[in-house]
Amino acid sequence: MAQAVLHGTDWESYTESDPFECPELTLDDGGKGRGVGRAFTQEELSRAMGLNVTVKPNLAATWTAVDFTLPGDATKATISITNALGVTVMSTELDGNTGQKVLDLRGLAAGVYVYTVRCGDCIITDKLMIKK
Repeated sequence: MAQAVLHGTDWESYTESDPFECPELTLDDGGKGRGVGRAFTQEELSRAMGLNVTVKPNLAATWTAVDFTLPGDATKATISITNALGVTVMSTELDGNTGQKVLDLRGLAAGVYVYTVRCGDCIITDKLMIKK
């Protein structure tokens, strides 16, 4: 990876300049930037590592199904549901490298919640809407 970064820069001017200063790069849009084009979010990195989560239906009334694929050889993850006040109202384990977990939502009031799936350092967060 370092070689690919150096390949895109003028190495001689880099070694002559301050070693703690990143060389300027010309980005695809013609602008000037430093180092790489942008930082990646935790969620983008988690998806790139293989964590994939789909929650359907996501205007749910009584239940929702969580389809998941965990990264690498992982076989355990946790899904937590948090209300608008930041209180975790439900939490359960996801078992297996891939699978489906059906969540019973009958005990939750109508509203917008946030679900978070954690598998090691990988995290995916999204909204879950419940209607009654």
